[in-house]
Order: sequence, then C-alpha cells, then structure tokens
Amino acid sequence: MDGTERIQELVDDYVANLLERESCDDPDDANDFDTAALDALDELYPRYGDAGLDRLATLLSHQDPAVRCEVACILLRDRHEKAKAVLEDFASRPETGLNCAGARATLGRWDAGNWKPFWKE
Repeated sequence: MDGTERIQELVDDYVANLLERESCDDPDDANDFDTAALDALDELYPRYGDAGLDRLATLLSHQDPAVRCEVACILLRDRHEKAKAVLEDFASRPETGLNCAGARATLGRWDAGNWKPFWKE
C-alpha cells in the first residue's frame, strides 16, 4: 500500500469511527469508537505530515456537521482560514448543541491564546 492509499484509509477510518461514536447510545462503545478515531489521527499527521493534513482538510466540507466541526477544531492552526470559517459558522448559530458549543469554546481558546494542538509535539 502506498502513502496515498494509507492516508485515505486513515481518513476513512477516522470518519467511520467518528460517525459510529456520534450515533452510539452506549458510553463504553462510544469511547471505543472515539479511541479508534484518535488512533487513526495519531498515525496520520506524524507519519504523513502535510499530505495527511491536506486529505483531512477535505473533511471541512463533509456532509455531517460533527465531522466538519471536529476536523475544524483539529485543523485550526494548520489550516487556519478554512477551519476558522467552519468554526465561525457553527459558533454564529443560535443552537446550543455540541457542535456549536464546541466551536464557540475552541474559538474562545484560540482568541485567548490557550488553544493547544491536537498533535503531540
């Protein structure tokens, strides 16, 4: 498997596990899906760098709002303009759901200088 195929596989794994987590009723199962999603990301960036981030950034236009919002939170530093636009869209909505609240919190941390990168540095 070449690098491009592995990048796509990791991004697909991330999305599949994130969507399973979002639709899961059992907290233990949701944690397992979350761990699997994060495991995919843990390999994606350190191993594939900008190529991995570029592929992950395509999810900023994903049809599922949870995917768009979570990816925007992750990519706020590395793909700032696009990620910030997604977060600002969620933050400007009157809803109080997790995506909107998460976007507001992430932008607040960014503006306060307290945002931390997802990637282990």
